[in-house]
Amino acid sequence: MAASRALRVLVLLLPATTHAFGAQGHRVTGEVAARLLPAAILDEVEGLTGSRDLAALANVADTDRAALAGRYPASSRWHYDDRLVCHPDLPFADYCPAGNCASAAIGRFSGILADRARPVAERRDALLFLVHIVGDIHQPLHAADNNDRGGNAVRVVWPGVHPQSLHAAWDVEFVRLALDGRTPAEAAAGWLERYRPDLAAWQQGSVDSWMAESYARAVDSAYRPLPEWQCDVAAAGVVSLSPAYVSRATDLAPRLLTEAGARIARVLIDALGGAAHR
Repeated sequence: MAASRALRVLVLLLPATTHAFGAQGHRVTGEVAARLLPAAILDEVEGLTGSRDLAALANVADTDRAALAGRYPASSRWHYDDRLVCHPDLPFADYCPAGNCASAAIGRFSGILADRARPVAERRDALLFLVHIVGDIHQPLHAADNNDRGGNAVRVVWPGVHPQSLHAAWDVEFVRLALDGRTPAEAAAGWLERYRPDLAAWQQGSVDSWMAESYARAVDSAYRPLPEWQCDVAAAGVVSLSPAYVSRATDLAPRLLTEAGARIARVLIDALGGAAHR
């Protein structure tokens, strides 16, 4: 199919840009998901996209943002939920206006992917968004906000790194430290073994419960431990992260990525399982 061949070329030429968990983090989530999916589901993925490489497919929603935004003008807002840290009881519509947030997008695209009557191109886009956004919501700062654009307006530093946003630290740096020189495939294989007893439990629940977990991690692990942190106020200047903060965040990264991959697998099985067993 011409569209499938075109997507295969796109995947091979993906540029090394970083968003959300960063290219390496999303590759880990895709590697984990692929290892948990039955062959029949991977056949479905290949039939829609021209590729079985979920590690690469998990990055397309970032690397192809401009083209996707042309077809889906609000898509830049589908990577996160901006639920305020100090105002958790605000209505969903306040931080997900018109359904333009990650949690709502996952529900929509799950339905599109499962619907055999939809055009193949729509279902392909739905799959590409799902394998990416389900990963996104496990980065804690994609689930919460302190009036600082999910940590993007807070500058942080620690020994050995240049000043960067708090958001970028969680997106990329803590993942890099957790990888410790391993490839995403090597890390995924090792972390799957470490967390295998937990996988079935992690795949339970709903998108809402997964978002609630990530929101709690943002509050307890990303925001409140910051030096002199205040509600609704982005820290001024450059914040020095303590060794303890960096160590805890780095130790948490393998669980976040493995959990995300397990749940990507769950979402794809739920949406494609009927076709895979027909």
